[in-house]
Amino acid sequence: MKACPNCGTNHPANYTHCPRDGTPLIEAHAWQEGTVVRGKYRILGKIGEGGMAVVYKAVHTRFDELRALKVMTPELAGDQGFVKRFMHEAVLTRKLQHPNAVRVEDIDEAEDGRPFIVMEYIEGRSLKEVIQAEAPMAAERVCSIIAQVAKALDAAHRLGIVHRDIKPANIFLVAHPWSAGEPEVAKVLDFGIAKVKEARLDDGAQSHSTLTGTGSVIGTPAYMSPEQARGLRGDQLDGRSDVYSLGVVMYEMLIQGLPLEADTSVQWILAHVQTPPKPLWEARPDLPIPPAVAAVVMRCLEKDARDRPESALHLVAEIQRAQQQSWSPAATRVFPPAAAAGGFSSRHQSLQLDMAAPFIAASAPARAVTEGGLVPAGSQASRTWIILGTVVGAAILIAAGIFFFNMKSQAPPSSAVSGSPASVQSPNPVSSLPGVPAVSGVTPSPPPAAAPGSGIGAPEATKPPTQSAIETNPSREGSAEMAAPPATPKTVVSRPKAQADAGKNRALAAALIRAKNDENAGRFEDALNDYEEAARLDPADKALQRHIRLLRDRISNENQLIR
Repeated sequence: MKACPNCGTNHPANYTHCPRDGTPLIEAHAWQEGTVVRGKYRILGKIGEGGMAVVYKAVHTRFDELRALKVMTPELAGDQGFVKRFMHEAVLTRKLQHPNAVRVEDIDEAEDGRPFIVMEYIEGRSLKEVIQAEAPMAAERVCSIIAQVAKALDAAHRLGIVHRDIKPANIFLVAHPWSAGEPEVAKVLDFGIAKVKEARLDDGAQSHSTLTGTGSVIGTPAYMSPEQARGLRGDQLDGRSDVYSLGVVMYEMLIQGLPLEADTSVQWILAHVQTPPKPLWEARPDLPIPPAVAAVVMRCLEKDARDRPESALHLVAEIQRAQQQSWSPAATRVFPPAAAAGGFSSRHQSLQLDMAAPFIAASAPARAVTEGGLVPAGSQASRTWIILGTVVGAAILIAAGIFFFNMKSQAPPSSAVSGSPASVQSPNPVSSLPGVPAVSGVTPSPPPAAAPGSGIGAPEATKPPTQSAIETNPSREGSAEMAAPPATPKTVVSRPKAQADAGKNRALAAALIRAKNDENAGRFEDALNDYEEAARLDPADKALQRHIRLLRDRISNENQLIR
């Protein structure tokens, strides 16, 4: 019934304007803006209207806080049995205190005798609106939202409440209350309403649910479970029915389409019972949906409830595991999976839930786009270690390059003596006399030319020697002079030793690079082995020996903590 606010006459519900003066009609029992209910709730406007109740936005006059008031329609308010069940379900829903479920705060009766429920008021958008505007949605965001909804469902299932009407319109997304940069918070509406509707059908009242040839079922046709489609009701349903409906919602969020196709309510019901859903990787092969996430969705859509996650809590665990597999630092994107050609069978290929494994945090890291698809960037700590290891490795490589360049630039020419004085074969027999030492590593200026007849060969003018031996001149007692040995024997001896030294230096640099990379990655045992190998190649490096001792102490301390 509707009424004209100008002349006060009543008109049928299908009228929109008063036939007398053309004024828009209002509900005869509607609460107008400014109306104060029970002396503490001032009506700000109407939010929505359904078959059983009307929802208003109100403000608590004493607390100055927003509330949502759901008041029963006048037609149902006269049914005392229905009112009693309505109030009972409201009391049960009041026990559901979960951050992802809309909170029931009070139950009361208005001045006109109609019962109403006071609920938490939320500012946000319904998931239905978000899907229409933004789908296909990113898989990380979908996993976050669905996990939150599943947690609310698990809390309800533990109280014996099966929602039975999970759909995008009953899920709201609100801004994070603490930080604008955090993901949105999902809120589930209308817990307990399905049971009240079912009781109303049992009493023979008019129903707004779908009718089949064998009876009545509760739920929205596109999202109802096969058990609901078969007509199971009440205690015959458990939480796995909601898991199926949530799988349909998740499917729609990922590809902006439903897993089944139908035109009428009867076709929807038959499809849920008989038609296998189209795999995600076949419906939209162009989308970068991680295979692990797609597998979770298809597992939720199994016709047999035994093949689905056995509870909403198990679904949360499987989603978190899929997040770990898809966006951990070591994960890669390969899509579609090899099993896609033959469909998906949960009895043989479903994810196995390891109850001993700890749950993984639901937040999803950022992704980096590569040619092969989506590769996770990893956590902030992992990225820091990777960057640090890269910088240290590059510094070591640069230092090694400079070292080898210097070694090459200081290498003696083919006519020079190699580093060992013992390898120099002096043509003068006096050089082999006892008590005359050979000086190694000295690069003197070219000596003056020897006097004729002295028997000592003079060095070449164009190739000053890099090393010479001090020998006694037999022609002058007590005197000594510098002389360079012939170049030919020196060349034969110096080349193999230079090659051996270069190989040793390369091995030393490689061992240090491996050790530093292992240490940066936390592989301390491997790093210790590499450092010890470097120490064997360069035993004179005292700093390296100290670092090895410190690393041994660190490993020993960690092992003691583990024990």
